[in-house]
Amino acid sequence: MDITYKRDATASHMVISGRPKEIGFEEEMLKQNHIGVLLGFFTTEYEGFTQFWYDITGKKSFRDFVEMEGLSRENLKLVFECICMAYRGLAEYLIADDNVYISPDTVFMEQNRVAWQVFLIYCPMEHMGFCEQIRNMTKFCLDEATERQLEVVEICRRMFEVTQNEGFTLTEILQILRDENEASEEGESSALPSPENEHRIHEEKSALDFSDLKVVPDDLSGDFPEEYLADLSDMEENVKERKINTSFLTEAVTRWIKKLKERFRREKEDLFPPDDILSDLEFDPVEEPVEETTILSETDLGCIGKLLYEGADKEERDHVISHTPFRIGSKAGKNDAVLHSKVVSRCHAKILKENGIYYLVDLNSRNGTYINGRMIPYREATPLKPMDMITFADVTYRVV
Repeated sequence: MDITYKRDATASHMVISGRPKEIGFEEEMLKQNHIGVLLGFFTTEYEGFTQFWYDITGKKSFRDFVEMEGLSRENLKLVFECICMAYRGLAEYLIADDNVYISPDTVFMEQNRVAWQVFLIYCPMEHMGFCEQIRNMTKFCLDEATERQLEVVEICRRMFEVTQNEGFTLTEILQILRDENEASEEGESSALPSPENEHRIHEEKSALDFSDLKVVPDDLSGDFPEEYLADLSDMEENVKERKINTSFLTEAVTRWIKKLKERFRREKEDLFPPDDILSDLEFDPVEEPVEETTILSETDLGCIGKLLYEGADKEERDHVISHTPFRIGSKAGKNDAVLHSKVVSRCHAKILKENGIYYLVDLNSRNGTYINGRMIPYREATPLKPMDMITFADVTYRVV
């Protein structure tokens, strides 16, 4: 079984080639009945193999989705609930479970105006069974989860452990996701004080002794004018009268003092500039040397190259490729180079490095990515060389 990607100016397809199993009535059943969670497809014959063509226009594989959006409890719940619903729908049409192929590269996501939708593929070829597919999905999630999100790591670990049991079910995995969700809600509700707790907290605050409270440090008088010290002294008296919680007070006063010090320093510098600043104001005009322009390279300032904008739109600009992967798209916060054209996809393409060579990869953008006028297929890593012309939909750059 071989997976490739094909696209033209209007559509993008994933093509799976192989020898299908005897599927009997299943293919006809799918043609006669629309199952919304399955991608539409058609088949062709090529060199003795059957090719299944799936329309993936505007969609992202689960692998690309995780790379762009990251893992969260909500994302995991969305995907596995959709898989569960898909299998229930397949059972109604007597479609065999093993004829659905689930992997990070064959589960697709599409964002509409409301939320993300999940799509699976019907693939009646020889591949791993249902349990192994789900096990690999949870393993992928566990590998992609990072220590930055300890909660997500723990959820993925529990999911993967469930798949190690013989005869596990999707319901068990969903229960983990729902348990975590309910536990979070319970934790939030338990954090709210009950009437009894509020009464106890009030009594504890009333019992605090504020007689020795000192807001203004003794050694601060030499650093601050008298009016600033007066403000802090008024705060001290106010705190004693109102019996404000001391832990909150300490933090608040620390921030206050820091701001006052910075304000006083600025006012002092405005009135009495340092000698070195005054000396900098006296200078003789020096003729700036004329040097040849040097093309940025991997060793120059940590930069590996530059994308020079070739158009006339004043919103677009040049972009320095300072690291890889370097992402290009229209969505701010998700890309290193944010383009402003309305026909550029949210997450359009990325630049990678492998064995010292830089590659451009299209992320199944709706309007395509071109190198020197040739549209590159989804996920095909195409090598870049100096002076290549790259077009993201209708925005063109030159590589230097």
